[in-house]
Amino acid sequence: MIDSISFRIPGEKVPELQKIKMYAENYYKGYLNNLRVTQFSDSVFCTGSIAKYLQGNNVMPLTRRAVSDALGKLENQTGWDLKKAELYQIEIGATLQVQNPPCMYLASWGNIPRFTKQTYQKKELETVSYIQNDRTFTGYDKRIETEEKGGEMPAIYSGAELLRIELRYKKGLKKRIGRSLNPWDIADRELYMELVQRWQDFYFNIPKGRIPVLDVTGGVSPKDIDNILKAYGLQSLGYDTAAGFIGTLERRKALGRVQAIRTRKAIREAAGDNKISCADNLTAELDARVREVCIYAR
Repeated sequence: MIDSISFRIPGEKVPELQKIKMYAENYYKGYLNNLRVTQFSDSVFCTGSIAKYLQGNNVMPLTRRAVSDALGKLENQTGWDLKKAELYQIEIGATLQVQNPPCMYLASWGNIPRFTKQTYQKKELETVSYIQNDRTFTGYDKRIETEEKGGEMPAIYSGAELLRIELRYKKGLKKRIGRSLNPWDIADRELYMELVQRWQDFYFNIPKGRIPVLDVTGGVSPKDIDNILKAYGLQSLGYDTAAGFIGTLERRKALGRVQAIRTRKAIREAAGDNKISCADNLTAELDARVREVCIYAR
């Protein structure tokens, strides 16, 4: 599930590169297969998909053992000692084969506190991203993305609907993990599983499509009735519409900042309360695929 990485190696030189652009005698850039490599006077910086580097695409999953294969191949081709490198960025991702067009799953993804939600679409919704300073979580239609970049889809996925889900740490990786990392660390079972777990946890933190129901086990209170009515209202409006309505009221000063925060919190709680709602069919299917991927990510 490890895909793109970025790292710097002090005191190393680049191997023979393609598409070289010279900026100075000791500063130039080029490509090693799909990896973008920069030579500085005192170091080398490398970034790109190690999944694509190893197997020609990043549609197929890269297991922990395959991560080792990719890093070994890179060391053999370059002569670098990757244990001396410092890892700066990392992307954990999986391409999930789903039963319906990805846009149908992405359409119900709601907002997450302290993250900026961005969407992209042409004829249909193609991408949903949650952005913070040091990390980004993205879901997108992998088939559309591959076709637009002129890539080839593996024959095993011919005609399949593919939803790609990625968690990218863009900076501050040392602070997130608690220590400096080199590329070989991500092939370690313990750290690999920790990264996969972070990917899964972020996914399940996203509010998604749910069906209002009322669990009467243990009795029903007037508050439960009130909450189930809220759930029906939220389903009717849609999570984004409800959140946008609150934002409009806040901008117009009809709601104070504290009131808006409390209202957003109430919406999140209503959206995730298992007593008054359950995952709709699309969400339940995708939840199961995510859990399945994590179980077999060893």
